[in-house]
Amino acid sequence: SFNHLKHLNEQYYLICQWLYLNGLRAGEGCAMQKSDVFITEDRQYCKVTGTLEYHGKKIADQVKSTETKTASGMREIDLSTKAVEIYQEALSLSPHSNFLFTTSNNTPIQLNAINAYLRVHKERMGFDEDRKISTHIFRHTHISKLAEIGVPLHIIQRRVEHASEKITREIYLHITNKMKSDTKDLLALL
Repeated sequence: SFNHLKHLNEQYYLICQWLYLNGLRAGEGCAMQKSDVFITEDRQYCKVTGTLEYHGKKIADQVKSTETKTASGMREIDLSTKAVEIYQEALSLSPHSNFLFTTSNNTPIQLNAINAYLRVHKERMGFDEDRKISTHIFRHTHISKLAEIGVPLHIIQRRVEHASEKITREIYLHITNKMKSDTKDLLALL
């Protein structure tokens, strides 16, 4: 699915990768400022400190809020090597903006535009025609992938900062139960 995005809309590809790799809400990704990312010899991370304020505003007047969707959403997220590559590619595409992910007009990428794009192209991206899809799928996939590789629940919860740990736990338990079922099936082959 990401390959399709990369060839048709590089900006959407980059922000969707960013959301997937870091477990961000789409508004947090759209609001990400270049100054929110820190790359040092010792650590690579981003600070999530706001979301895009777009309701009732012209695109040129949109700004990053001073808080996230929930009070618990303020956090630092360590970046993988791939996330640092996405950051560097995004920098090269948005040289005249403080926002990390921008349109060719140097305005923040619009959440509703990405969601509309995903709905129109979902079949080409490998999703069923009937499947409802939005940018939130990248956050859930991030949580699922962390669970699949065995990251403890409390670490995942801190990384994504759900207001209620119930949401993270439900995704985590679904994945770990599937892994147990898969293991049971494999054990039958012994």
